[in-house]
Amino acid sequence: MTNDPIIVTPLDPSYKYNVNVRPIKFAYFFKEGDRTALERILRLVSTQWGGLHNLIIPVPNDLQISGLFKYLLKLHEPDRFVGYLHNLEQKRPNLDFHNKFQAYLNELWPRRIFPLEVGGDFFEKQDRTAHPLGIIPNKILKEKALFVKTLDSGDVLKSLALYGAIYGGQEDDYAEMADPKGDVIEQRSRRFWESQFEVAPFSSVINLTSFGIAPYEVVSPSNHLHFNIIPYNSIEGLTLFWNLRTTREVCQFDEKMGRRTFLLPR
Repeated sequence: MTNDPIIVTPLDPSYKYNVNVRPIKFAYFFKEGDRTALERILRLVSTQWGGLHNLIIPVPNDLQISGLFKYLLKLHEPDRFVGYLHNLEQKRPNLDFHNKFQAYLNELWPRRIFPLEVGGDFFEKQDRTAHPLGIIPNKILKEKALFVKTLDSGDVLKSLALYGAIYGGQEDDYAEMADPKGDVIEQRSRRFWESQFEVAPFSSVINLTSFGIAPYEVVSPSNHLHFNIIPYNSIEGLTLFWNLRTTREVCQFDEKMGRRTFLLPR
């Protein structure tokens, strides 16, 4: 011990600091083969800032998700976990499967405590995550036209996974904030599939959710030249496309490379 007086360092009159803001990272889970739950999730992520970058994971009956999806979960380290693992039409759903999967996730992250939130009407109504319309400056909103693409007489899941959709009840908000003249319906055509290459925010609703998001930090180089090509013949294939595109885009630093994960028509 010494009796020397404590030296007080004088404070500067002002300081500068940087804050990097990123959207909340979600991981959504649905029972393998449940088209209704997957459609609900796809419509919801079209509402959230960062929705394009959220994982969507199918869960088989034995609760053992595939090795690739497990790897992606560990890679992304989501902030919140949401399970659409019950019958969404029941007022009091049976949550046995949900609770069993919660235990499975606890085993994947033994040193992390987190709830597996129950997805559905209540969760969607109470969602307070940032909305892309609140992130984009008003000047840009007023200068751009938003395109809403759908595949006529085709599978709605394909349209949602590729281009997203305006969440039910928010049509007026989009019309007020973004030029409603940009709303178009694209028929089954070569153009519908080719527009996967477009990465500009207003080229689709789902692209809007990635506005202003910087790539996540990655350990290994990601700007390699390979393509991911996913032929869609199952719901699991569709989620594989979604999650590979998500992973590729959150860690791709070279904007000139464009989009390199594609869903192919039959």
